[in-house]
Amino acid sequence: MKPYDAMQHHTDLKRWYSRKLGLHIRLKKVLPEPLVLLLYSVLIGIVGGYGAVGFRKLIDLFTSLFFGLGSDFSSLGRADVLLSPMIGLILVSVIAKVFAPEAKGHGVPEVMAAIAV
Repeated sequence: MKPYDAMQHHTDLKRWYSRKLGLHIRLKKVLPEPLVLLLYSVLIGIVGGYGAVGFRKLIDLFTSLFFGLGSDFSSLGRADVLLSPMIGLILVSVIAKVFAPEAKGHGVPEVMAAIAV
């Protein structure tokens, strides 16, 4: 067994990262690193912003779907506030039993472990 060589380990890691992060390495060769990081932050901000706007639009869609003027639940008066979560619970329970029967337990770790298997 060879003794641990920190320089060799560093070289191996650098080689591995250069294969995995090829675009980053190529960008660093052309542009200064602060500009590359600025580009990454702008890209992440744009994607996050569109994700937030899309999420908000989905919330509005489902709110108008369940509580809007043309909704079937709107004729039930205030009972729709109780019925909508109950219907959602039933749907989620059926989906979980059909598509993920191994996802049993009381928390996120159990579900993550079931999905990982």
